[in-house]
Amino acid sequence: MQYFHVNASLPRSGSELMQALLSQHPEVYASATSPLLEYWYGAYGNYNLAERKSQNEQTMRRAFLGFCNEGTKGYYEALTSRPVIVDKSRGWLEYAELLWEVYPDARIVCMTRKVADIVASLERIYRANPGHPETRHLPKTAEQRAQYWTTSGNLPLGLALDRLRDRQARGPDARIRYVDYDHLVDEPVKVMRSVFEHLQIDPLDIDPMNVRKSVPEDDTHYGIFGRHQLRQEVVRHNGKMSTSVGVQSPPLERNLQHGSSRTDDASTYRC
Repeated sequence: MQYFHVNASLPRSGSELMQALLSQHPEVYASATSPLLEYWYGAYGNYNLAERKSQNEQTMRRAFLGFCNEGTKGYYEALTSRPVIVDKSRGWLEYAELLWEVYPDARIVCMTRKVADIVASLERIYRANPGHPETRHLPKTAEQRAQYWTTSGNLPLGLALDRLRDRQARGPDARIRYVDYDHLVDEPVKVMRSVFEHLQIDPLDIDPMNVRKSVPEDDTHYGIFGRHQLRQEVVRHNGKMSTSVGVQSPPLERNLQHGSSRTDDASTYRC
């Protein structure tokens, strides 16, 4: 492993597609949904032990960062010989400062999408699984479910939006590239060249007609709202998802749209 980057995206916004397209580059290993950040988090949760506090603060901080660094190298060297890693976990946006302490040159790719379309995707899953145990706690109308999913702290969307709002409030950061899902689908070759450049690797023209998931993964472990069906071609759905299931755009979407949805400027994006 020579370079470490991450994919920290909104749910139902094309993170799986991004990983599959990244994997077309011969130097890139784009992971499945990764437990690595959870391993870091487990170690970080024990950072303030008396055994650390009893020793020099700066020395022990360097030791902890070295632990994360070498542990990550060992983890990925057991999985791949490719030199560029893109680890996928939504939580990296929240822990970006720790990421940059360990890997100062790490870049973040964040897939975004209109909130109404994300909610519509969740609603479609809800309607396809009537009576499923994972849906029994949800409100009984589409409007109420949209409000529930976008409420701060709620999974899978509310918490992800919280993290995105917090990151946005810190100002523009060239280390983060926000990629709009619609833009990726409309211009996959152009967008992916831009993403490769953001990751500081030689760009190439991906094949949008040959999309393959390169890392095997049984996503049934993530529940019905965490499953993904990756199409073999990058194509746009017919019609608007948000209107096809009768979901109205929640009011907060207007507050989350800032500037261009394109990837030309890393400081502007829309959800």
